[in-house]
Amino acid sequence: MQAEEELAIYYNNAIKQTNVNTEHLFDDVSKDFISCVEELSANKCKVGMDIGYGYGNYTLCMLDHDFYVDAIDLIETDMIFHRIPQLKVEERFNAFKCNIMNFQFKRKYDLVVAKDVLHFLSENDMRRILNCIKKWSKKNAINYFVVFTNITRKDKRGKIKYIDGEARLSQNELIEIINSIYTDWMIEIKSENYIEYDKYNEGYYFKAIKNTIIVKNRKGEIKNGTGE
Repeated sequence: MQAEEELAIYYNNAIKQTNVNTEHLFDDVSKDFISCVEELSANKCKVGMDIGYGYGNYTLCMLDHDFYVDAIDLIETDMIFHRIPQLKVEERFNAFKCNIMNFQFKRKYDLVVAKDVLHFLSENDMRRILNCIKKWSKKNAINYFVVFTNITRKDKRGKIKYIDGEARLSQNELIEIINSIYTDWMIEIKSENYIEYDKYNEGYYFKAIKNTIIVKNRKGEIKNGTGE
């Protein structure tokens, strides 16, 4: 279905409209993420990465908590710069218009967030970028991911459609990937059913399992749960 260029065009337009969006692009930062930010608040020279920053709420949250932030997305960077007071963060913020698979890591991170992004990747690319994120995470770092699995999408006629190149993972397959990569980290996974309804026609156009994954660079148990 949509290639990288089409996704970039779609999300550029969606973000510019800044109105109510059925994909919840403008939702507030989650309580789980705020807890991650606050857990790292005592660290000095904190560095965060926002992969697929979109409207920028997660980037702004980190900046408000004195992080240095690298934000990466396929969309144009002018929109995120318009939301950030220049004098406040001009030395702490970088925005990059690129595919995460082409990003050149140059420094280590205390906190990495990838929300509603990784499910667009192939399984091989997902494994590759997760290994890279882990490698470039500091001691005691936190990685925060929101990944959809068991996805069903419908077009305007109600027919099933797919994104070219995406992994189309089941929940169990995603958990296996996380467990195989973060073998020596503490892992917490929360899962819930998720649905987006068509605002023009009856019924849904997107249905999936929403998996919130919090992995911490320290020894600990693997926790699986449901709900927020």
